[in-house]
Parts: sequence; structure tokens; C-alpha cells
Amino acid sequence: MDRARCFVKWLPSSHAAELHDEPRRLDWAARFTSVPTVIGDGRDDDGAWLVTSPVPGENAVSPRWKHDPATAARAIGEGLRALHDTLPVAGCPFSWSAANRVADTRRRAAVGRLDPSAWDPIHQRLSIEEAVAAAAETRPEDRLVVCQGDPCAPNTILTSDGYYRLPGRR
Repeated sequence: MDRARCFVKWLPSSHAAELHDEPRRLDWAARFTSVPTVIGDGRDDDGAWLVTSPVPGENAVSPRWKHDPATAARAIGEGLRALHDTLPVAGCPFSWSAANRVADTRRRAAVGRLDPSAWDPIHQRLSIEEAVAAAAETRPEDRLVVCQGDPCAPNTILTSDGYYRLPGRR
């Protein structure tokens, strides 16, 4: 593997925990769809990193796709729809349910790992207990899907003709 062509995702130590399960998530998803191969990962006092193989194409915020936003927007939607339709909910070993996220927030609050000063200003008036209680007021899920945890334009790779395609599909 040509390391000069690898991608590195880095997060500062304050957000390093967000990368903890990403290698396992990519390994699981690779059984069903095209994802980058994990080459390595690590963590130190400054932050955490994940090194992956490159993915052919350009992200949806490259100059080319900024000049053709309709194509980029269509590809983002098609890519997310393909993930929802392809990745099997029943076999997914991960959860991003509201109940699990609230439970995780309660665990972090119990050990002093929440910083209200980093919250949106409209929420900073809340105590940690009030914020967790508000977050726990959720609607029931109407249907479960496996989702991309950060579905944004920079994380969407388009082929040269402006499409997102799963391997073996046209």
C-alpha cells in the first residue's frame, strides 16, 4: 500500500472517543458495501487517528461538484438511500438509538466528562441533569436503519460521472 495515498482522519483528544469503534464499523460494513480499508489507528495525549486506504473519486465539496451542486446533492441522497437499503439492520452490532445515546450521556455525566460550556448557547442555561432529562424525551423510532454517522458532503465520494454506486451495481 502506497502510504502517500492513504487518508488520515484525526480528532483532538476532546473528541478522540468518537474514533474508537470506527475501525470495527468499517470492517463490518465492508461485508456489504464498498468502504475504505482500515490500515491503522491510534491515540495519544493530543488526539486519535484512523488511517484508511483511498477511495476512488472526489468528495462532494471538491471544486468540480461545488459547480454542479444538483448532481452532488442527488449523489448524496442516492448514497444514503443505498446504505439504508444495503446494510442489514438485523445483523448490525452497533446502535445509535436515542436510548443508548442518553445512557452513554448519563455515564459520561456521572464521571464528569460533560462540558456545558461547549454546548450551544441556548442549552448552556441548563444543568447537566436538565439537559440529560430533555435529551431523554424522544419519540419512538418508526423504523430502524443502519446509518452513516456523519452524512455530510465532504464524506460523500462521487464517481467521475457524478454517481454513487455500490460495487457490482449500475
